[in-house]
Amino acid sequence: MDGPTRSPISHRLFDAVPLPPAATGFLFWVVLVGVYVAYQNLFGSFNGIYLIDRPFWLQSGRWAELVALLLIAYAYTASAYGRRAGMRDMEELAPLTAGREDRIQEINDRTFGSMHGKRVAFGVLGELVGLALLGSALHGGLVDCPAWGPADDRWEIGRTLFLYWVLGTSVYEAVLSSQFKSLIGREVLSVELMTLEGLCPIARSGLRNGLLLAIGASIAMPLFADPSSRYTLLVTVGILLVAATMALMLPLRGVRIRVAELKSEELARVDEAIGRARAAAMGQGGDGNYDLQGLIAYRDHVRTIREWPIRAPTVLRFGVYLAIPVWTWLGTNMIDRLLGVILY
Repeated sequence: MDGPTRSPISHRLFDAVPLPPAATGFLFWVVLVGVYVAYQNLFGSFNGIYLIDRPFWLQSGRWAELVALLLIAYAYTASAYGRRAGMRDMEELAPLTAGREDRIQEINDRTFGSMHGKRVAFGVLGELVGLALLGSALHGGLVDCPAWGPADDRWEIGRTLFLYWVLGTSVYEAVLSSQFKSLIGREVLSVELMTLEGLCPIARSGLRNGLLLAIGASIAMPLFADPSSRYTLLVTVGILLVAATMALMLPLRGVRIRVAELKSEELARVDEAIGRARAAAMGQGGDGNYDLQGLIAYRDHVRTIREWPIRAPTVLRFGVYLAIPVWTWLGTNMIDRLLGVILY
């Protein structure tokens, strides 16, 4: 088990759709765009999908709404994918957790037992951050879009509340899932010091959580082309990248502590055996069956065992993940300049 016994209703509705998370997320984004267009037709200045004389996404600043709604849909998509992948991770770890099901359930209840109250708290905290950023943008006169009116202000506030609620709760869920994996690694897994390959699902879980958050940051990066969104964007992307780093390291922390403890215990036993072998070799008593050279070589080998179950290529891969938003920003600027040359 990896998650609360009773999921939020938004998760249950999303998971009830018999489609892959990506397809469900795309449909959800289409629905959100449809709600936006319908709202603007009823209360704003849209005529169908047109604003003044062009489709709304071609108007300055309006296309950013598509990106913001896509970020909302992606957050739900990433959460659904992460939950399903987390279940597969636990299935792969089953050989290392055999006979400890009650302990896993105890950790699950301890980790997710008070999730709903804290999830609401993180959602409200996210909304406060969003409103503060929106207020600074409006106060600084950064919002400058054609035909902007009171209906747009109301939508902007409502969408900001929804977006930052989703971001706040999604970051909390990702970190909480990582903490669960950390506790499993430290208190449940049967770790064999000489073969750490069985711990790959833990490392993969952290890498996946970090990647999902980094992709969320990259989706937001096109907003950097909009001057009204840059300050908000920098804070949002910064929060997501910090959360991505935490989501990578937290699952590995528990395993690292467990491996370090086993390594320390093994070195103590080897040092004791070396002491007995040395005493025997020097005629000071003790058991003479010890291979002193072999024990010294074994001790050196144990000392080289890495405590973090993650290899250098994995760290490099994660660094590439964190750079995704930067490459997205550069690509967006290039495309924006190219379209400016072609269309204008």
